[in-house]
Amino acid sequence: MSKANEIKVLDGLEHIRKRPGMYIGSTENPNHLLREVLDNAIDEVINGYADTISLDFKKGTAIVCDNGRGFPIHEVTLPNGEVSDSVIAATCYLFSGSKFDDRAYEFSIGTHGVGLTAINALSTKMSMAIKKDKQIHHYLFEDAIFKDKKLYEANNWFSTRVEFEVDPQYFDSIDFNIEVFTKELLYLNAKYKRVKITINGKPLIKIDLDTYFKAIFKLDKSVPVFSAYYLDNETKEDIAIYFTYDKESEVKDPFGAVNLKFCGGTFLTTFATIYYNLVSKEFLNFDYITRSDILYGFKYFITISLKNPKYSSQDKTKMTTNISKMFDNIKSRISLLLRSEDFFKKIFKEIEEEKSNKNLSKLIKNTKGKRVSSDNPLIDCLDNPGDIIYILEGDSAAGTLKKIRKVKSEAILPINGKIINTFNNTKEKIVSGKFKYILEALGINTSDSLSKKDYRYKSVKLICDADPDGLHINVLLSIGIWKFAKDLIRQGRLSVILPPLYGAVKGKIFIPIYDKKDIDNYTKQSYTIKRFKGLGEMNPSELDYIIHNPIEYTILPPANSNDELLIEACITDTEIKKKLCLNNTLGFEHLISIIRK
Repeated sequence: MSKANEIKVLDGLEHIRKRPGMYIGSTENPNHLLREVLDNAIDEVINGYADTISLDFKKGTAIVCDNGRGFPIHEVTLPNGEVSDSVIAATCYLFSGSKFDDRAYEFSIGTHGVGLTAINALSTKMSMAIKKDKQIHHYLFEDAIFKDKKLYEANNWFSTRVEFEVDPQYFDSIDFNIEVFTKELLYLNAKYKRVKITINGKPLIKIDLDTYFKAIFKLDKSVPVFSAYYLDNETKEDIAIYFTYDKESEVKDPFGAVNLKFCGGTFLTTFATIYYNLVSKEFLNFDYITRSDILYGFKYFITISLKNPKYSSQDKTKMTTNISKMFDNIKSRISLLLRSEDFFKKIFKEIEEEKSNKNLSKLIKNTKGKRVSSDNPLIDCLDNPGDIIYILEGDSAAGTLKKIRKVKSEAILPINGKIINTFNNTKEKIVSGKFKYILEALGINTSDSLSKKDYRYKSVKLICDADPDGLHINVLLSIGIWKFAKDLIRQGRLSVILPPLYGAVKGKIFIPIYDKKDIDNYTKQSYTIKRFKGLGEMNPSELDYIIHNPIEYTILPPANSNDELLIEACITDTEIKKKLCLNNTLGFEHLISIIRK
């Protein structure tokens, strides 16, 4: 080759050297140079021409081999009319290469035709060895100038071998970040079972795609992985999405790969939007659940095969091709999977619960600092925790109890009017009403774990009027405490004190009457019979007697977890609730017996 030709060749290469960022993106390290060579080998694999790739590297030097068709060797006509060798043209002239012809590859990673040229321009030495008919064509380049071509007999396993030594003057560091390439090659190895890959002479391990997905997101082995796939039979383009939920994973961002090349792009955020719309409309019942609520902990990896992907820059880090049609075809498959898998049903329930708890924590006063809301009618004690909180029906009864309670250790919470059925309403509706006062008084923030042990009182005692309405309130209060503070019931810390409808009075003697049959007996003994229409009609001494000499029932927990589920499934049944109100023991065991009948 003449000096004139060498100068012409260097014209294009000098532009790469002066503006390397225009051609390879970042010059922080030589990763892009290695990527250009590796992409050519991967293209041979994904198009079915190769099944073996080897990568060897050390500081500033890399060798990539594959057993594909071999780089084409033939004469080419340059734009200036001169005839050149195809290998020399591809390494010494800009925008030359086999990938401008769609017939070369159906699916390709590299498409800009500057890869080998950029490697040559930014290396002190580069060589290519290409096997054709048991002959090796060896090309040598130094400082981007073609130096020599040798032809010799050999039966090497590879068809193309590219070696280059990075010129350090163009890079901040000449070390390759091999972890990036290992991640991509592992994916290639997982997707194509026939492929064999070695790195520095060591075979790359074989794993399946589920295991690979878990590896890149650093998921625990127990986390299930789900996938949805779509293939366009006409174009042979396809898309596969692997996804799961894991809030413990330290990897927050999704991954994407186009023709096995890892990259970002709008397709990742587009899928996130599609998934959010799908879940929020079909699987969740609350309008206030946000995009971040649904996507928190959602891990996904999208791999796409496209014939002509477009990128925002030469370094191909962001794909810009619109693949909305592919998403349209895969959306129904994902919807069916979400609907059929118990894993997602559980996840969606947790999302609703967590969001509900966050909203509730804003409505319920934090028990650290000021104890309860300013409108809470709680009459608190001095100790924390206190010994007893009396939850009773009516302000007048609370006023009476206030006169006889132990100020240091006993608190009072009066409840007026209708109590909400906590199993039949949303948490937001529950805490927007009077039950909020109970939760605050007990020290329950619904965003806390329901296994909480540190309640603000050692025991809870319910006292309501001795009539069907009073029994009904007791039942509803018991149900609510079971929902939000199960431990109080499991530990025997919730009880119901039943007040009498009548009382026999003689001087300072007071005897409560719970059975009408006893009235005549006390009348004959010259007792005055009092009728109590409500707790508020008792004087302090009478109420004191009832509290400290009570007919008291401890609320019993269900016998087993199945009974718990049975309660929560049936507690909203009106008839069951009425039957429960007619039973003075008020134990959950009785509820179970009613349900089973």
